[in-house]
Amino acid sequence: RKPVITNSETHAGNIVRKFRCGLTVKYGNVAQLRRAIIFLRDNPEIRKKMGYNGRKAYEQYFSWELMVKRIRKLYESII
Repeated sequence: RKPVITNSETHAGNIVRKFRCGLTVKYGNVAQLRRAIIFLRDNPEIRKKMGYNGRKAYEQYFSWELMVKRIRKLYESII
């Protein structure tokens, strides 16, 4: 239930934007990273909402149980 900061130019960045569970910054941009950290530090309600969104996304789309089912289904389709 914590917001994340990730690279904006990756699949993880797409997920963070889609589920609004954190912030994205361009790789190597220290100023952007600093602003993102300060923003989260100074905005506890937004930080809490992003953390909630991340947990909800995990439970609905990325939990271990769901991943096991997806992998099994993939293997069964190959066999």
